[in-house]
Amino acid sequence: MRPPFDRQVDDDLTDEVIHLFQLKAKAAVNERLAGPLPDEPEFNEETKQVLRDAREGKGLVRYDAWDDLFADLGM
Repeated sequence: MRPPFDRQVDDDLTDEVIHLFQLKAKAAVNERLAGPLPDEPEFNEETKQVLRDAREGKGLVRYDAWDDLFADLGM
């Protein structure tokens, strides 16, 4: 004779399997993104420095409104 069906135990097990699958998928994605993309070119040191500066906001011009940007561009 089979024991009675316990929905809570089955739901907990399903949730854990889904959680483990998501962790494994996230780890695989992060591992792929850690290195360069397959079609990403090799940058020279000057280009790498420009990209680092841009990420840090160095040398960037910011505008409070679109109108200010376009006025500066002469449009």
